[in-house]
Amino acid sequence: MSIKKHISVPPLLVATLALALRVEAHDHSHAAHEQARGPVIPHLSVLASNLPPAAKGITDLKFSEFFASPVGPRGLEFTKKLKELDGQKVRILGYMVRQMDPWTNAFLLAPLPIQLHECEYAQSDDLPATTLYVRMPGRQSEPVPFTPGPMLLTGTLHVGPVGIENERRSWVQLDLDPAPPARKTGASSFRQQPPVATARPAL
Repeated sequence: MSIKKHISVPPLLVATLALALRVEAHDHSHAAHEQARGPVIPHLSVLASNLPPAAKGITDLKFSEFFASPVGPRGLEFTKKLKELDGQKVRILGYMVRQMDPWTNAFLLAPLPIQLHECEYAQSDDLPATTLYVRMPGRQSEPVPFTPGPMLLTGTLHVGPVGIENERRSWVQLDLDPAPPARKTGASSFRQQPPVATARPAL
C-alpha cells in the first residue's frame, strides 16, 4: 500500500515564480525586438549640439528650417531664413539617401536614413519634402558611392524648383564645396579625416 504525500507550496511563492517567468519572457521578447529594429539612429539635433561652430561666412541650416510650420492652406512655404540664404554658404547635417542606381555628380541628403528602390516603386517612395539635392561640381562622371552615417556638408545653397534625375523635382539644392587639398608633412602627405559626423562622399 503506497502513500502519496502532497507537498503544499505557499501561494506567495507561486505568485513570485510566475512573475519571474513573465519578466524573463518579456526580456527575451524585448531583446529580439531590439535586434530586429537594428542599430539606434542618433537624432540630428543630438549630433548638431556637439558640432564646432561654423566658419566665418557660413550659416548653419537645419532641415526643419526649410518650410514654415505648421503648414497653412497654401501648402508648403519656404521659411524666411531659407529664402534669405539663397546663394549663400551654408552648413547642414544629414544622411545620404541610399539608391539602387546612384547618380553621377549628385546625390540626395535627408534628415533620416532612407533607401530608395527606384526600379520597384519609382517616385512612390518615403522621401520627405525636406530632401536636399546635392551637386558635386568638378567630379568625374561616375556614380557617387554611398556613404553611411551622418554627414556634415558645406556648400552654396539654391532655393527654387529644379528638374533633376529620374524626372524628379527638387525645391532646395546645395552645390557642394570641393574637398580640401592634401596637406604635406615632410616627404609624405595626408588628407585630414573628419569625424563620423562630418563625413562626406568620396570624390
